[in-house]
Amino acid sequence: MAVSWRSWLANEGVKHLCLLIWLSLNVLLFWKTFLLYNQGPEYYYIHQMLGDCV
Repeated sequence: MAVSWRSWLANEGVKHLCLLIWLSLNVLLFWKTFLLYNQGPEYYYIHQMLGDCV
């Protein structure tokens, strides 16, 4: 039994949109943190804690 596009959008669309926004924000925050970590000496303590294997 096929579900129409409008029916799916009305019932599931908002949930999927919120999930997509949430995942996008998480990816953005991860990359921002990763770039800050690799940027400068103010994050040297993280390098010391993790070792130079990263």
